[in-house]
Amino acid sequence: MLEEKQIVCSVCQGEFAFSAEEQTLYQEKGFSNPKKCQSCREAAKIKRRNRSKLQVVDSEAPEPTWFNSTCSSCGVATRVPFEPDSQKSIYCRECYRVSI
Repeated sequence: MLEEKQIVCSVCQGEFAFSAEEQTLYQEKGFSNPKKCQSCREAAKIKRRNRSKLQVVDSEAPEPTWFNSTCSSCGVATRVPFEPDSQKSIYCRECYRVSI
């Protein structure tokens, strides 16, 4: 039978209890014993989540290359994020809104 262990947190140096039930669960899952107390594990989890959100913002796709064109409907000059070809109709914002 396993007994409760007192472990020193590697972050805050505080002691925390590692119960017999937790030890059994960790063994069943193949986990190593925890090195951080519950508070420090939660803080690390929040930090990882925030970091991943920042990475999403930092890694946004670059601005597309814009191409000048003429609206097929009203003839006004417009810009589109793709290279226009002569076979496709190009619409300015206002004409596009009307067409949908």
